[in-house]
Amino acid sequence: MLDAKRVRPHRCSTWSCVKRDVATYGWFELLEEVVHPFSGWYLSHFYLGSEHKNFLGGDAFDFLKRKRRLKELPNCVEVFEMARIFVESIRLDDFVKVCLPNLKVHIILITGRWHIPAVSETASARTLLASPFIHRWFLQNPFTQHEKIVQLPYGVMHSNLPSFAKFVADVDLTGERQFLLLNLHLGKTNPQRAKINSTDKVRLLVPEYYARLSQAEFIVSPAGDRPDCHRHLEAIGLGAKPICNCPESFKALYGDTMLFADINDMNKYIQDPNLLKNTHLFSHNITTMDQNVLSIGYWDQRIQQEIEHFFVLQGDSSRGD
Repeated sequence: MLDAKRVRPHRCSTWSCVKRDVATYGWFELLEEVVHPFSGWYLSHFYLGSEHKNFLGGDAFDFLKRKRRLKELPNCVEVFEMARIFVESIRLDDFVKVCLPNLKVHIILITGRWHIPAVSETASARTLLASPFIHRWFLQNPFTQHEKIVQLPYGVMHSNLPSFAKFVADVDLTGERQFLLLNLHLGKTNPQRAKINSTDKVRLLVPEYYARLSQAEFIVSPAGDRPDCHRHLEAIGLGAKPICNCPESFKALYGDTMLFADINDMNKYIQDPNLLKNTHLFSHNITTMDQNVLSIGYWDQRIQQEIEHFFVLQGDSSRGD
C-alpha cells in the first residue's frame, strides 16, 4: 500500500525559486511549477475526472501520471491515510456516492476545473464537509467559508504559460510603473462587467497584454463566470494589483495584493485613477513573498504541512515526511 510520505516534491516551493529559472522551463515544467487551472492534478496521488487529458492533451497527461505518480482513483478501499485525492468539480456527486461510503481513512480533498461550473453548495458538498474523513479541502472558488476549506487560486491561463514565463523573468517589481491603472478589454462572462465604464473594446494580443501588466500599478479585474479568474494571478505575477468585486473571503488568499471594490468604486477609480493614491495598497509594492501563491510547489508544501501536522497529532511523527 502506498504511503502519504511518498509525495514527490516539486522543484521549487517559493516564487523566487521559480522565477530564477522560469525562462528556461519547457511546457511540461511550467505546468508543474506555475499555478494554473489544472494545478490540482499536480498536487494529488489519485484523480477522478477527465478534463486534463481532454484539454491539455494525452502527452501532457501521460507525463503528469509518470512524473507525479498520479493514479486513477480506485473505489477508495485502497486509498491510504492522508492521501491527496483530486476530484474534478463535475464529478463530486460521483465521488460522494461511490467513493465516500468506502472511505476508512482521512484524506486531503482537492477540487477544481478549468471550465464552469465551480463547486456550489449542494447536498454532496455539505456531506463532504460533514464527513470525519475529509481532513482538509483545497478548492478553487470556494462556495463558503469553513474550517476545512482552503482556497486554491484559479491561476494563469495554461496556454499562455510560455509567454507569461518570459515576462516574469524580466519584470521589475521595484521600479516606477508607467500606468497607474489599466482598464483593458473584458470578456462578457458576468453581467456585472457590463456596468464597468470605458473598458477597451479590442482585446490585446497576449504578449502586449503581459507587457502592459508588467508596467501597471493596478488593473481592473472584476469577477468573471467565477469570482477568481486568470487576470488576478497574472497581474500579481507581473507586479500589478487587481481591483476586484470579489468576496471578502478572498482576503485570506490575496491579502494585500488585491484591492477589493464594488462596481461603483471601480468606476470612480476609472474616472479618476488618482483616487488610487489614497488607498492602502498604493504604497505597497508586490514582492516575491506575495507571489508565492503562484508556485505549485508552495501549495504542495502547504498540503504536506497539513499531512505532517495530522500525523504528529496522531502520535506518528515518522509519517508524512
